[in-house]
Amino acid sequence: MTTTFDIRPVVPDDTDGLVALWRETWSATYGSTLGTDALAAMLAGLDHNGIAGMLPGRDERGYCLASQGEVIGSVIMAERGETAYLWGLYVRPDWQRRGVGSRLLRGSALGIEAAARVEVRVLSVSVAAISFYRKHGFTGIGEEDTEISDRVVRPCLVMAASTERLLK
Repeated sequence: MTTTFDIRPVVPDDTDGLVALWRETWSATYGSTLGTDALAAMLAGLDHNGIAGMLPGRDERGYCLASQGEVIGSVIMAERGETAYLWGLYVRPDWQRRGVGSRLLRGSALGIEAAARVEVRVLSVSVAAISFYRKHGFTGIGEEDTEISDRVVRPCLVMAASTERLLK
């Protein structure tokens, strides 16, 4: 059976699916890398703020990838001048390493209107995520402490790629 994917902008009906996706992926990823206290704070923030914590509503654009009505991946982007900032690229663990993240990355790049480059902040301890972005042409351009969620600040690698590279 062939799996079909629907990459599309996030709509209000996606709220429950996005919250479930983020709970699952954050639990699988951040418990081991950030610790249980940080994960608990992140999940409490998700419970309190819902998707507004990830998509606060300024100029952010959220995209999700769905299969048979189930949200299996998400990505969020905001263009600010010459730079598009990317975050929230999460894929359900049972769908990872099947091209879903690559499709989401390309799908978000297709929505870029004017920015010449894309930046992402990746946890310095997240070897798999750093490898994923490097595979797609991102290079490290710096390091900074980043607020992952309320009260959770960790060192991140700042990575960038040209929009043109992501569209190839």
